[in-house]
Amino acid sequence: MQIYILTVFLGALLLFQVELIIGKYILPWFGGASAIWITCMLFFQAALLAGYAYGHVLDRAGARAQSRLHRILLFVSVLVLMAQAMVWHSPLTLDSRWKPDAQGNPVLQIFILLIVSVGFPYFVLASTAPLLQTWWRRMYPGRSPYRLYAVSNFGSFLGLVSYPFLVEPFLTLKTQARIWTCAYVAFALGCAYCALKAAAASEPKTDSAEADRASIDAQTVPLAAPPPTGLLILWLGLAACASALFLGTTNQLCKNVAAVPLLWVLPLAIYLLTFTLCFESDHRYSRTWFHPAFALAVLLAVFVLSTGARTNLFGQVGIYAFVLFAGCMVCHGELARLKPDPRHLTLFYLVVAAGGVVGGLFVGLFAPAFFVGYWEYHVSLWFAVLLFLVTLYRDRTSWLYSTRVKAPLVLLAAAALLPECMALAVSFKKFLSALPFVGAILLGIYLVQGKRRDENERNNKIVTLVSCAIVLLILGVQFTMLGSASLGKFTSVRDFYSALTVDMQNASDPGWEAYSLRHGEIVHGFEFLDASKRHIPDSYYTADSGLGLLLSQHLDSPEAAAKAPVNLRLGLVGLGIGSIAAYGKAGDFIRYYEIDPQVVRLASDTRYFHYLSDCPAHLDIVLGDARLSLERELQQGAPQNFDILVIDAFNGDAIPVHLLTQEAIRVYLQHLKNPTGVLAVHVTNTFLDLRPVVVAAAEHLGLPSVAVHADIDGHISYASDWVLVSRDRAIIDSLAARAKHAVKLDVPEKRRWTDDYSNLFQALTTPSATR
Repeated sequence: MQIYILTVFLGALLLFQVELIIGKYILPWFGGASAIWITCMLFFQAALLAGYAYGHVLDRAGARAQSRLHRILLFVSVLVLMAQAMVWHSPLTLDSRWKPDAQGNPVLQIFILLIVSVGFPYFVLASTAPLLQTWWRRMYPGRSPYRLYAVSNFGSFLGLVSYPFLVEPFLTLKTQARIWTCAYVAFALGCAYCALKAAAASEPKTDSAEADRASIDAQTVPLAAPPPTGLLILWLGLAACASALFLGTTNQLCKNVAAVPLLWVLPLAIYLLTFTLCFESDHRYSRTWFHPAFALAVLLAVFVLSTGARTNLFGQVGIYAFVLFAGCMVCHGELARLKPDPRHLTLFYLVVAAGGVVGGLFVGLFAPAFFVGYWEYHVSLWFAVLLFLVTLYRDRTSWLYSTRVKAPLVLLAAAALLPECMALAVSFKKFLSALPFVGAILLGIYLVQGKRRDENERNNKIVTLVSCAIVLLILGVQFTMLGSASLGKFTSVRDFYSALTVDMQNASDPGWEAYSLRHGEIVHGFEFLDASKRHIPDSYYTADSGLGLLLSQHLDSPEAAAKAPVNLRLGLVGLGIGSIAAYGKAGDFIRYYEIDPQVVRLASDTRYFHYLSDCPAHLDIVLGDARLSLERELQQGAPQNFDILVIDAFNGDAIPVHLLTQEAIRVYLQHLKNPTGVLAVHVTNTFLDLRPVVVAAAEHLGLPSVAVHADIDGHISYASDWVLVSRDRAIIDSLAARAKHAVKLDVPEKRRWTDDYSNLFQALTTPSATR
């Protein structure tokens, strides 16, 4: 029994740690966007479904056949890892030959990489929980196998929580992969032992008394009826809703901070924790506590989606975490209440895994293809409320029928009135937007007032159904309004990498109206409608910004002119709307590196933006991840010899971490003119102070640097932070002397980030500039 428990625990821990290892490893290959992790999760959910399907089909075979086949798969999976170690010098971590093509489909490429690197071992690990629980049920018929499911989820939870604190900060990725492989071999031995014991336990009993007892038990225990179709659909829906809510929350967190394992772990750990709590015991999930908590969570979700806590990182993370926990506790708690007889164990797991895949498909493939904004979170939350009410409506003993004052329904109705309260506090003229507010109050009064239980059961059921429908309608209208508010006035597009909108800025300020490009809440540049202001460098790139000072020094300073040619070679990582092209002059060469085709299309759309079309310099745009493109150019013997290389890539408010590491800085330096070339890194961020990260990397390489801050002026410039690095100390000293707000930071060595290590906790502070 102890071997079973340890094997299930170790298998679950390995299952989820390998997700983080390989996810972090391939993250830089696709631009560092949060969609990469979402796509990885879709693959892992599909592989989990395949493992559960294998366990379900294998359950129909004899115990000896199950044992033999699974031992063969365990042996083959170990051979696969050994072969990888021989070819790649480390298991799991693919070599550089597998780096993706910029023109390929990122989802398909990620799937191929994951299949090659972890596909087979992951499939074997995924099949462990249902198979070992099936064998447990045969060997220990008096003990519930669902406890093993809780052990499995606890192992997964521990594997996730330990990674960012105990594994990632201290071990390189290749070392992690080697240790993981050694642990996998131990797991394979334990699983093979369990398979042998299960096969031995299935042999006919020699003791006639035991055989007689088993025969009597088999005759007295009735066969469990197969679950009805409606119940299967409800299982699927609850599992899909929890999965979609977890992935939608991950998107919300990563798009404005950073796509790093720390922020991957939190939603996934909460998701697994709710599984553990709900399936470990029938007493962990209480409708009395968690139904009001879920209703309160919906209220808080509406608040944060209505731009509440916009600049408060911990407030946002706390609210999203609470909403996810309450929502998943309801979905998984109701799922646990509906779990079948252990004879249908593998079918139950199969449907639950299929629900996880459905949720992953919705967030990972459907939403980017058919939504123009990050609306999957709104939709998932609404469906969670729908299934919450459906499960209560099916249960005639629930509080929906028996309680006079229905507090959770009142809270759900109140969730719809919150944005209108916020709007009415600003302007009482918004009568139309106040209608849901009025409707919600009327419904709340009706529900609090209550109604005596109608002697006519049919009438009572109709009243309950109408009340639930009104709540769903009001919430649906509210979520639709919140989603619509994120749309641009002129155009909105979404793809794998981002959700972009073109909107009007300063619409009520004549002469200063401007088209702006936004990713979520973050402006990535704007251009004035007034033709006389059209070519002014604005936003984060004004003349007093770090980049503006650098460019003016190259163009105007006699000292700089003596050191550099008149025509500049500029490299720009990140396009935006092409604002920096306003500095380009005839004879200059400007090369942009941009991963998102939609950004290129919008920046080139002359209905809104003219920086690229009007620039007299020679422009070149390289599509694909900037770091991979720069590395390929070096491999081809074509360093670009830039006078200035600008790192200005953002995903929402998040700077891709792989563009700030020590290895990335080394690549940039090889593309700079020696010794006068300057690296300009844009580090403006709402939540993180990333200046010390860049300065630490420069200090490690013996390079001088200066951090330059520019203030907001209300019309042309935004507050910005830049770090400028060069081999020529005289250039850095000159820039520091000219800047209004310049500082030469002295940072400890521990702040240095590498491809194997990054620590967001070190950067969590109140930065001097916000985007």
